[in-house]
Amino acid sequence: MTSKERLLSIILTDAYREGEFTLRSGQKSDYYIDLRVVALSPEGVTLMADALLDELARSEASAVGGPTVSSVPILGAIAVRAYQRGLPLTTFFVRDTEKGHGTGRRVEGPMLQPGEKVAVIDDVVSTGGGVRTAIAGTEWVGAEVVDVLFVVDREMGGAQELRDAGYRVTSLFTVTELRAARAAQRRE
Repeated sequence: MTSKERLLSIILTDAYREGEFTLRSGQKSDYYIDLRVVALSPEGVTLMADALLDELARSEASAVGGPTVSSVPILGAIAVRAYQRGLPLTTFFVRDTEKGHGTGRRVEGPMLQPGEKVAVIDDVVSTGGGVRTAIAGTEWVGAEVVDVLFVVDREMGGAQELRDAGYRVTSLFTVTELRAARAAQRRE
């Protein structure tokens, strides 16, 4: 079993649920993907980081960031795994708004330089609202977003809208792939 196949297995076992759910966008869904469960497990977050780093190997990005909460554990693992691989990749995260205390920064981590090429990641994309906020914050400080990566694309239009806006978008898995793998498990 490859590490990506193992990650898929963990997602199906620990994060993929069927039932009635309300998404962040307010839309209803007959399934839910709670990747925070996977991102907060040692094996799951390591597999996510390794798979995303494999994708980032084709990128010009010198830093990778994402929205607070959902991307933070993944970014921590990416920082460690990039260091272990000898990759000069820094990480950052983007708040929805500036802090009202301390430095008041919206983008946390090493200072991004104007024109610096970066990638933005998130765990799941539905309509893309969360990641668009992170992209806007990243671009607001002058960095250039060259790649957007997701662990799972729910295929609800968010990833396509980002592509249409000119971003290079990659997802490790689509919901179609998750559902097909779940159906195959049921047949076994």
